[in-house]
Amino acid sequence: MITELVLSLEKMLGQKGSVGIAMPGAIAPDTNRLKNANSVCLNGQPLQADLQTALQRSVRLANDADCFALSETTDGAAAGASVVFGVIIGTGTGGGIVINGQLLRGANAIAGEWGHNPLPWPRAEELPGPECYCGKRGCIETFLSGPGLTRDYAAVDSESQDVAQIVGLAEAGNAVAEHATGAT
Repeated sequence: MITELVLSLEKMLGQKGSVGIAMPGAIAPDTNRLKNANSVCLNGQPLQADLQTALQRSVRLANDADCFALSETTDGAAAGASVVFGVIIGTGTGGGIVINGQLLRGANAIAGEWGHNPLPWPRAEELPGPECYCGKRGCIETFLSGPGLTRDYAAVDSESQDVAQIVGLAEAGNAVAEHATGAT
């Protein structure tokens, strides 16, 4: 699908472009395969090598939270800051750290990631915590994410809602949605 998209855009624009992708997870330094992606079908895959073969060119892949933190440091809200911790919350949770304009990757290429730590100071009813795709229970990501929000809402209201609908309901004063979003 990515190859088709790139080739169709190039055909439409009449020129060949460079390809860079911000993605969940990281490229494992020892295997060059993806790891830690909440899009679990990507884990263990040589996505960069596959795309480079299919597109016959160099392809850059980087963690989405790292890209966000570096972008904000370069010309965004954190421009000029010497230390930046960028946080993203969506389907999962992620983070990137930039120090003096340089991305901090760490030995395992996951330096800023914080979502797979246990929920600090959980209440009794939050234990052992929801199952996480990483195989553990009660990771912060299972609470602070779109899937976590929809799970919390569904636990109280049987009517299925997506994240945008739950937020809209909370903004309209719906008590169940307000509670699920933490607005109460």
